[in-house]
Amino acid sequence: MAIVQTFKSLDTYFMTTTGSKIIINDLDPYSVDDLDTINNSLMTVYDSDVISTIPKCDCGELEGKYLLGKECLSCGTKVTDPLEQLDPILWMQAIDKNMRFMNPHYWLMLRNIISSKIDGLRWLSDTSYNPPVEIPPFLYEIKDMIGDRNYANLIANLGKVLSYLKQTSKFRRTDKEKELDFLLTEYETNRGNLFNNYMPIVNKKLFVMEVTTKGKFTNLTVSDMIDLVMVWVKAANNPTNTPRKLSNTMGSVQSKLASLYETYYNTYIATKVGIFRKHVFSFRSHFTFRGVITSIPGKCDYDEVHVPWTIGVTAFRPHILNKLVKQRGYTYKKAKALMYKAVNMYDQDISEILDELIEEAPGKGIAVIMQRNQLGSLVQ
Repeated sequence: MAIVQTFKSLDTYFMTTTGSKIIINDLDPYSVDDLDTINNSLMTVYDSDVISTIPKCDCGELEGKYLLGKECLSCGTKVTDPLEQLDPILWMQAIDKNMRFMNPHYWLMLRNIISSKIDGLRWLSDTSYNPPVEIPPFLYEIKDMIGDRNYANLIANLGKVLSYLKQTSKFRRTDKEKELDFLLTEYETNRGNLFNNYMPIVNKKLFVMEVTTKGKFTNLTVSDMIDLVMVWVKAANNPTNTPRKLSNTMGSVQSKLASLYETYYNTYIATKVGIFRKHVFSFRSHFTFRGVITSIPGKCDYDEVHVPWTIGVTAFRPHILNKLVKQRGYTYKKAKALMYKAVNMYDQDISEILDELIEEAPGKGIAVIMQRNQLGSLVQ
């Protein structure tokens, strides 16, 4: 069965998470304690060269596995295992039932279809957003179709917006038309998961602050996330909020959250030094090696790979150690010392063992697979 991605109900996610949850609507933007709560819930702070996996509360006063589940009187958080804290802690709650959150991935996909220069969805929902570029004419037509530039109007008429875009000459008979087909199908069949009353702020494990003798170091995305949270906290606690102000806040927050996801993907996940490349596409599996493949000069079989000495010694290290100890009388300590020396220097015993491994393998020799991984853009 194929593994596919789908849009998940964030409301169901909120209800089923069992760890610590804080609704930031309830926090006071001018309280020092609440600001500390936001900072502690947004990032993981390391103040040493060793990353600790010992269970503790947020402030670190209670520490130890035997204290799991105990609530700290100083910070009000429970002692938890850092390796199991995978769910978000901070959540935003919709202020108006007519202005529920749109799934940020859905927003990002539709935004990138509409335009690469401006956030068309934000322009339709946030009247304070006036980008310094020309607004595409079809956005004015959509504005008239939904009634006005207003977040509630955009959400209520999103199906009409998608259908209209499909019929616009700019998108017909292009790859974007296929993408719009997908988004429209999701809207018609999976609408309950696209709009939610709760929106999570990403897990604190993704944002790390390192405290050193030279200062505090973190990535720039943390400051953007803190700014977004503070915008929402202030909006949720503003008694003078008007429908227009709330609409502008919803459009701004949705746009910024989608941009943060896109920035994080493109910077820390999808790049050549990103998480996928490090741990999935280019992960070093057992008995594998990396080297430059060149042609073999002279007479040879085209289905053969001649492995350099150093690679052969390191790739088959367990097999060589086993034969040195069990068949040739070496102690493990002496066999290991010989292996270290033989990496850069020819050794008769190890050469004979490598020949034995080739002879013992079924067929012509030890079977190998040659490949080169290709990584394309994950976020278009």
